[in-house]
Amino acid sequence: MKTMTPELAQRFKVLQIIGFALPLGVVVFAVVAAVLGPVGQQPADPAMLNMLRLACVALIVGTVPIALVLRRAMISQLAQREADDMQIMNAFTNATILAIALAEGPALFGAVVLLLSGTPSDIVLVALPLIGMLWHMPTRSRWEKFVDSVHQQKTRM
Repeated sequence: MKTMTPELAQRFKVLQIIGFALPLGVVVFAVVAAVLGPVGQQPADPAMLNMLRLACVALIVGTVPIALVLRRAMISQLAQREADDMQIMNAFTNATILAIALAEGPALFGAVVLLLSGTPSDIVLVALPLIGMLWHMPTRSRWEKFVDSVHQQKTRM
């Protein structure tokens, strides 16, 4: 286990708080959507709901590779220059927040679908991206893996 300077540890703690807050907002909105949905006097048009469901699935599938490509690009950029621990932490913070935010969009979209439809099975449209958000939660091992990836990339160059 690598040691962190107090400044890095503080930045890491802030990142963990942000990483926890983003999925929490999705959970709160999904609970509200599940309790209140469907909205309106008449149920939403089933054709429109199906189109929204497909759009949500496309967003879920589309954001996964974007998060991976962004992380790899940041690692590659860091490897090309002499980056200190703070620069690596900044890149790790950016990559983590971007990955969680990329999953947050489809999760919120899924919560809107749930709100409009009131169909319990639509919770899957919230749960899948929420799992993705939790997957990217900043942990000490993810930080160490990120640092190791930067150093391995440097040795390949």
